[in-house]
Amino acid sequence: MLRRLANPLKTNSFLLFEVRGTGKSTLVRALLEAENPFIIDLLSPQQFEQAIFAPGELEAAIEAAVIQGRWIFVDEVQKAPRLLDLAQKYIDTHKARFALCISSARKLKR
Repeated sequence: MLRRLANPLKTNSFLLFEVRGTGKSTLVRALLEAENPFIIDLLSPQQFEQAIFAPGELEAAIEAAVIQGRWIFVDEVQKAPRLLDLAQKYIDTHKARFALCISSARKLKR
């Protein structure tokens, strides 16, 4: 992997915002691989449908990961912006650690 200018702290949640194809996901996966993160990849049709049509199941899985002290990595979070509210809830109430990647501000605004 190329050396990056971004160097997120692993002590706090963070959001990476950059255009598609710049290595955001690769960077986060490499940064958190030793932490065994709970990964939600919204480019996966199955995980996208779960986020949209079965948010209760996804929230239960996130809560279980938070209780275990795991990082939660949400890739392409602009595809399901309600996950931002869920992330904020767990950050505020459980001091959960989220790594969020966004590549389209236009979709997030909608």
